[in-house]
Amino acid sequence: LTATATDGAGTVQTQSFTIVVNEVPPPVIRPDPVALGFGNVLAGRSAERSFGLSNPTDVPLVLSGFEIDSPMFAMLSPDLPVTIAPGDLETFFVRFDARRGDQPQATALELTTNLGRVLTPMTGRSLWAALEHDTERLNFGTVLRGESAQLFFIVENPGTVPVRGAISVDERAFVVVPQRFTLEPGMSQEF
Repeated sequence: LTATATDGAGTVQTQSFTIVVNEVPPPVIRPDPVALGFGNVLAGRSAERSFGLSNPTDVPLVLSGFEIDSPMFAMLSPDLPVTIAPGDLETFFVRFDARRGDQPQATALELTTNLGRVLTPMTGRSLWAALEHDTERLNFGTVLRGESAQLFFIVENPGTVPVRGAISVDERAFVVVPQRFTLEPGMSQEF
């Protein structure tokens, strides 16, 4: 930058200045741990995890809101807004509520701050077992004495954990084969 000035006598003076602009990268604000894994949780139960958020800057960090796009996750504390002083740490608590019928969940907790967004990825898996069958009743119709008839039914496991079981009948005239079974998640078996 050059500044030029002329005085009343017509004397011109010139002065040069150098302006230096140093770019400072924005602060990196990361949760610790970076991601929350809730693991496998039995349906109907909950698991809690926590993460810390520190302020590495020289200005207060103001957290004004949050968003989670899965109803199976909830932020428990602290209540927002929260201000984290320079160099300080705040601990956040989050819960995963496992539900029957839900598949593995993956989402992120998004915190809104005066210095930008902070994302914390979260995962959890509901463990549940169920058995479904394809018929309510087996009707053999009329079967003559000494004769036999066969009907089949299917049992399926729509759950997320293996199911082991056995099928029994109250009447001696009926036989189920096989009697014992193990069904992996998503599998079915004909009896």
